[in-house]
Amino acid sequence: MRNAIPCWLLLGLAGFTGLGGCNSDDNGDATPPADASIYLSAGSEHTCGIRADNGAAICWGNNHDALMTSFFLGQAEPPEGVAFTSLAAGHSHTCGIRADNGDALCWGDNRSGQSTAPEYTPLVALGAGVRHNCGIYAEDKTVVCWGEDEYGQATPPEDVPFASLSLGGYHSCGIRADNGAVQCWGRDESGQATPPEDVPFASLSLGGYHSCGIRAEDNKAQCWGSSRSYQLSSPWDVAFTSISAGREHTCGIRADNDEAQCWGENEKGQATPPKGVAFVALSAGHTHTCGIRADNGEAQCWGEDGKGQATPPKGVIFAH
Repeated sequence: MRNAIPCWLLLGLAGFTGLGGCNSDDNGDATPPADASIYLSAGSEHTCGIRADNGAAICWGNNHDALMTSFFLGQAEPPEGVAFTSLAAGHSHTCGIRADNGDALCWGDNRSGQSTAPEYTPLVALGAGVRHNCGIYAEDKTVVCWGEDEYGQATPPEDVPFASLSLGGYHSCGIRADNGAVQCWGRDESGQATPPEDVPFASLSLGGYHSCGIRAEDNKAQCWGSSRSYQLSSPWDVAFTSISAGREHTCGIRADNDEAQCWGENEKGQATPPKGVAFVALSAGHTHTCGIRADNGEAQCWGEDGKGQATPPKGVIFAH
């Protein structure tokens, strides 16, 4: 049984607005990602975030199947009375890491097994694709995946420790803990699962058919895969503290002023962020984007809002 719970998970509700005090070591503990985007996650037509006051998940947007609109799935209806340390929203499902024991807990569509998370397996990281999920074990940093595996997206490399991971539509990538290299698996018809060689990345974010990362050497964004909507055209002269890839667009937080900058598909306004607003977290969904404002901790979204996915609750302060 995998039962090593890292110290930052044991902090529980005491550390939802600041995750200091834990350092990576050789004893199974691990520092959580510095990127506050683990507290906010945009799916296809819904968005979820973690409340700062009690650690509970709160969601908004579509609660039904995107095509069969009368078919209730519940991806935007999180369990009550459960505190989370991170969230990951997929197409029509959502998963989170529980604050009390580090296990993954999922809700929503389960037709591919994507909402049936492994039990008694504490995780330190979690990602969601269209119909699959992957997490990093707290004990040995190897990856476990569940859900749809048609393209091998839920079949991670065996016995390889990872420092972080990110999931796209039908592919998955992670930064190896042993050598810092990016390794991907799953669908690759556009090269989205073929990362550039010999380029160290500090973080990754995967979209529908493209992938992006922040280079470790200069904090610039570099993307690969499909460029049908120019989603690979990242600004060459801008350093970022975090990035998030959506279906065919990407947004990042600029290092110089903490404002959001986006590129790629913009038909629904998903790549047109508000000007003059500083963010501490961003998450790009299918055709919408949401962020946590630095000034008040509330969520602000832009892009498609046909199902309410870009209309966050007012007056709610999110963990960051």
